[in-house]
Amino acid sequence: MLKQRLNKIIESPLTSAAAAIILWAFELNILFFLGNYAVKNLIFIMAAFFLIYPVVTFTVYFIYAKLHGVKWYIYLASMVIVVSEYLLIKDFDTISPNIIVLTILCLVFGSGFGSCFSYSQKTKSKTHTKKQDKNNYKNILDD
Repeated sequence: MLKQRLNKIIESPLTSAAAAIILWAFELNILFFLGNYAVKNLIFIMAAFFLIYPVVTFTVYFIYAKLHGVKWYIYLASMVIVVSEYLLIKDFDTISPNIIVLTILCLVFGSGFGSCFSYSQKTKSKTHTKKQDKNNYKNILDD
């Protein structure tokens, strides 16, 4: 039963995007609150926002783009979330002033590399070539 639910989430691009954005936003907020309020250690903040955050963000968007290709709505939702948190949360800009740039870089490179290995692009290109081969086929003996 759990496997069927997970398959439904993975198969649909919208629910998969929602799950990826929720996972990414959860990770961002947990690192922010741990670094700013709980731990308050400069080494932890540096490790969190220069190592953990980029790796997790890159991985989340890589996996999504590998499964479904590059979709515009995941970019839009991620940018709205990070910009609104940057502008609305009081201490968000003190933790990492370049969080917007870091998010854009991880999002673009993760989605780009993921689309290179995308299952949907591979199947589209294979079917497209087979159709072209059938249309261009000419029997040698007919001449």
